[in-house]
Amino acid sequence: MTTNALDIYNSDDEIAVINSGETIEIIQNVLNATNIISGSGVPSTTPTSIGLIYIDTTNNRAYLSIGTTAASNWREIFIDSGGS
Repeated sequence: MTTNALDIYNSDDEIAVINSGETIEIIQNVLNATNIISGSGVPSTTPTSIGLIYIDTTNNRAYLSIGTTAASNWREIFIDSGGS
């Protein structure tokens, strides 16, 4: 079955399903370098836009905003480098 959604998993393997319209907005915002912010520690404020990337400079982690209604709209980004 094909769906028009993007699945994003956080560190607890919880899933956030994003519809195709939100997916397009996230991709457009991620490609815009002005949407990358940083701070010390896990983001605790509500994202100002969908697709923002937050870099936690203390713990060397990155987060992607999937909404603009609460601080819980941040999802940790996991990158598999393929290394051993």
